Amino acid sequence: MRAGPFLVHGMPRAKLGAVNIFVLFITLAALCLCSQRAGAQADTGRIAGTVTDAEGALIPHVAITVTREGTNTVTKGLTDARGEYVFPALQVGTYSIAAKSAGFVGESKQGYVLNDGGALTVNFVLTVGGDTQQIIVTADSNELVNTQSGTIEHIIDGDTVRDMALNGRNYLDLLGTLPGSVANANWSTTSQPPDAMSTTMNGTIGNVVLNGVRSTANGLYIDGVINKDIGSNGSQFNNIGIDFIEHVSAQTSSFSAQWGSSAGPAINVVTRSGTNQLHGTLLENIRNNIVDANQYFATKTTHLRFNDAGLALGFPIIKDKLFFFGGNEWKFIEMASAPSPQTLPTRANLQGNFINAASTTGSCDIKSVSNVNFTVPSNCNIANQITNFGHGVANLYSAILDQAATITTDSNGRGYDTFSLPDSYRNEEYIARVDWMISPHQNAYARWVTDAFRHYKALGGSALLPTNPVIQHTPANNAVISYTNTISAR
Repeated sequence: MRAGPFLVHGMPRAKLGAVNIFVLFITLAALCLCSQRAGAQADTGRIAGTVTDAEGALIPHVAITVTREGTNTVTKGLTDARGEYVFPALQVGTYSIAAKSAGFVGESKQGYVLNDGGALTVNFVLTVGGDTQQIIVTADSNELVNTQSGTIEHIIDGDTVRDMALNGRNYLDLLGTLPGSVANANWSTTSQPPDAMSTTMNGTIGNVVLNGVRSTANGLYIDGVINKDIGSNGSQFNNIGIDFIEHVSAQTSSFSAQWGSSAGPAINVVTRSGTNQLHGTLLENIRNNIVDANQYFATKTTHLRFNDAGLALGFPIIKDKLFFFGGNEWKFIEMASAPSPQTLPTRANLQGNFINAASTTGSCDIKSVSNVNFTVPSNCNIANQITNFGHGVANLYSAILDQAATITTDSNGRGYDTFSLPDSYRNEEYIARVDWMISPHQNAYARWVTDAFRHYKALGGSALLPTNPVIQHTPANNAVISYTNTISAR
């Protein structure tokens, strides 16, 4: 029996102080029961196998003990009449599995890494002997292969996630290390990899294409809870900090129907949990444009200031029973947008002087022109014909030209202007997770992630003024409660 995950939107943001475990579970439960339910969860895996004697005969009612290393939490079960056992919903982590039965030498196998949605087969062959004896072996490489499903899954472990140099510290860039990946934001307009820093600032998910499927078709999840804005299919709710990640799973083919919300690969982030050991991280990452080269259209180095600070802490509240993990991260980015060439009126044009404009014919009396999309003829000066409204438009364009990085005028009097405008980003993220080993057959956890970014940027393009300011303020909350009860070996 399993209580599924829930996705919570619009929860008020709050900083975690001292955490009362009971209050945390009750509060999150109340929030989840009043919220939208998500359809899939994959923060667990499956370990199964058979137990036989040296002659190949199946042994029923063998005591099987599964121990999760790090937390030393224990799950117990028995083989059935066919000598088979299964633990269908174990938390991700590294496990040891022990088999013990009267009249046989006990055996323990260690070093099994269980990923989210993973399925391991661990078989035992027991020899006759005293039940006080025990054989300890390391994991068989053949048993680490998933033989129970045809899913093609790629795992990026937590150490790789945290140690790899990522531009913008965005976990989605890790997908570029997988087979079949192409770093391309838009197949129709560019053959160049996207700007990783810009991808982080805009919260977009179009930086990597897997197996030829559009990036907007990828499924994004945190602990199995959907993490993609399905309205636009182009952005994620929470850009989870890489110091809060246990591992990243990318299922690229033949995955379960529970991932049916998206046509493309299922990309699931599993968050870290506390262990019996105190562990923590204190970080500060700094980048700037001191050693950067100029972009093609720019006359100087593009401004960049990137500061990423944060901390993470995990520890036991009650050893072997109750664990806490929490952290926060702040990202501050100050940069200039990529140089954007625009064709705008010259300052002389704004004053009504078109004497050096491209050669056209017609009257200089604009009152006689009936077509609103007229072109002012060459060798005209219409300064005395500009209305008050026209002066207002001219003042607006003059203010825009003041922001131009470069201004050039060709021999026909046309103005070509390059803009590289201020682009700033602020993001705060907080995470808290409590894991509770209730009994050898029951476990539960509650996890909450919240972040909010504020992005001030400029929009360009042929149909837009290049200095139109846009302020994006996007808070996002994601909460999940999981309860697992293994009632029997069946």
